Amino acid sequence: MADDILSRALLRHHVDFFPGVRLFQDAAVENTIVILENRPPDEEHEVIRHKHLQKDCKIYEALLPVSQVASNGQIFRWRYQTAP
Repeated sequence: MADDILSRALLRHHVDFFPGVRLFQDAAVENTIVILENRPPDEEHEVIRHKHLQKDCKIYEALLPVSQVASNGQIFRWRYQTAP
């Protein structure tokens, strides 16, 4: 429910996943960085997503963009791929 409210209120520009990469040594979970803008998304907005393979952010896999409005929470699942 909180994600639904945030999805309608804040535009998500970019989500960067770091599976298996330790950005913070004390973190008990995998790190994810989200870039937001304080305005609602329009119906066509797609979130850019990258899966980073190293800490330096120079080597990454570009994941398929996901519609913020229609994503149903899939934006934060790096294994999720939309149909082509």
